Amino acid sequence: MPPISRTTIAAAALAILVTLAVYAQTVHFDYVSWDDPNNIVNNPHLNRKGGPDFDFYWNHTYLFVYRPLIYTLWSAIASVSRLPHPIHAPGLGDVNFDPHAFHLVNLLLHCANTFLVFVILRRLVKRDWPALAGAVLFSVHPLQTESVAWITAGNELLFGFFALLAILQYVKYAESPEAPGREANPGRQLWHYFWAFVCFMLAVFSKPTAVSVALLLWGLDVFGLRRPWKQVTLGLIPWILAGAVMVAVASVARQVAAINVVSPYWGRPFVAGDTLAFFLYKLLAPVGLAIDYGRTPSYVLDHPWGFMTWLVPVAVCVLVWRSRKNAPLLAGAVALFVLGLVPVLGLLINPFQLYSTAADRYVYLPMLGPALAAACLTSRIRPGQSQSAAQIAGVAVVLIGLTVLNGVSHVPDFRDSVALYKHTSAANPASWTSFMNLGVYYKDAGDLDAAQTNLEQTLRLEPNFPSAHMDLALVLEQKGDIDGALAQIRAAMPYAANDPAYHYKLALLLSRKALYDEAMTEYQTALQLSPNNGEYEYNEGSAQIAMHKLDAAVATLRRALLDRAPNPEKAHNQIGVALAQQNQTDAAVAEWRMAIAINPNYPDPHYNIGAALTQQHRAQEANAEYRAALQIDPNYTRARQALGL
Repeated sequence: MPPISRTTIAAAALAILVTLAVYAQTVHFDYVSWDDPNNIVNNPHLNRKGGPDFDFYWNHTYLFVYRPLIYTLWSAIASVSRLPHPIHAPGLGDVNFDPHAFHLVNLLLHCANTFLVFVILRRLVKRDWPALAGAVLFSVHPLQTESVAWITAGNELLFGFFALLAILQYVKYAESPEAPGREANPGRQLWHYFWAFVCFMLAVFSKPTAVSVALLLWGLDVFGLRRPWKQVTLGLIPWILAGAVMVAVASVARQVAAINVVSPYWGRPFVAGDTLAFFLYKLLAPVGLAIDYGRTPSYVLDHPWGFMTWLVPVAVCVLVWRSRKNAPLLAGAVALFVLGLVPVLGLLINPFQLYSTAADRYVYLPMLGPALAAACLTSRIRPGQSQSAAQIAGVAVVLIGLTVLNGVSHVPDFRDSVALYKHTSAANPASWTSFMNLGVYYKDAGDLDAAQTNLEQTLRLEPNFPSAHMDLALVLEQKGDIDGALAQIRAAMPYAANDPAYHYKLALLLSRKALYDEAMTEYQTALQLSPNNGEYEYNEGSAQIAMHKLDAAVATLRRALLDRAPNPEKAHNQIGVALAQQNQTDAAVAEWRMAIAINPNYPDPHYNIGAALTQQHRAQEANAEYRAALQIDPNYTRARQALGL
């Protein structure tokens, strides 16, 4: 390990400055509706009156994954970034936390990781400027953008931080005692080994697939550092055992989450080979990058080329294997890249395979392999020799080109949901989930025509996705097309028969068409699937009033109150309506008075009391109630008509 010099400090500083030049813009980015709502915006364990629940994530899985450390970090950020007032954002809901704080932490983590990569590469290649070249490649390659510019992918950055610390400590442990400037010191070696294992476990608690770090270290040690494979394997047994426990915990949750992914066992090696070939292609030609490539197992296995693409990575591995003795660090670089990707290549089911087996964020840590390869190749350039100037210029052109391409073209695609999904749908026109998310965004923003266009495109690409049918039904309902909305919910029912929300929505639409008998069947089915649901019971009771089943309506509405209907004042108001139709005026007025007591700003019970008083020829008192309704809502039409206004 060469001593630290001014050149070393300058090289490390330059790597950080380049990182900031490319990614500083992300601090001003917004949330995107791709998983940010589930993890941050609408996470019930972050959005609590008493502050985030730090303990929950250590005792439970969340979203089918056990990764408590990243949720602890997000909880800490949420604790200091709460907005004075919630801001409603289309596609996100009510936003309580400043997204800039989360983006800032992502940026700082990536800067720290870039520095660690520089330190690791310098330790391996023993030179500053080649280490700088590799660190810059690691930092600015467009494949890294998804992990840095997307808040939810912060788990890749945190996992990468601890994994890189583990790698650095492990390299110090595994280095030969005969190396220049190093004396045999078994105690120090064990200390480095201990800290490497601690950092490995922290990485695992950040992301379960961090178990790949053990494989990655095995490849680097055996091929790059050239220690005997038996000795390396024996030293990594504790890592493997600890990783196996985490895999067992994670696999149960992931299998539940991945239940809709179709990937036959016989086809998984082909899927893995294709995914690795795809990553190699994007590594060399980082264009057309997207958050959803649509490269699902079924897509790969449905095409003849899906059974051939594995030949590309195999050929690369064979070439490296044959040159492993003459270029051990290059062999180690390939091992870092390939073995680091093993858990996400499709050999094991991954819930994201519903959209694509390949995703840019999976390459975040394995990018250390290409970075090491770049450092090794650059270290062969000797200034002063023939062609060295051209070689240095070539390296500079490649790195500057990647920096500009990423900072100008790719990073801005993550600034908000619309930019992200428009870019993704342009890069992958078959990305039904991009059109789906655009549709939901425009629906929430009130642009119903754009919402309908995108949701209809979603269903052309994925006709069996019930959520798209539901959202399109909501759009059509807002546009007044009740028949169209009904058709969409009916189309979704074969795929959502066990979801009470679909039966409930169908019942509401049927009620609007006065098809009450059918509506009652759907209400009952919804309540069988979701018993004691006060909201469902309230609307069922309202439909029973329309059917003149007044005794049943009163019973249903009282049950809704017991089951904590969302708006109890409305339930009392409807009970009053039912009682009034049974000529139980005094009881009806009592219910309306209770409704007013619960919500003094609710005009309907005032009007209903006024109507009852009018029937009793108590005009002065009735007019007072009508005026009370108008005071709450000056545009209350029936009250204005009753007063002759």
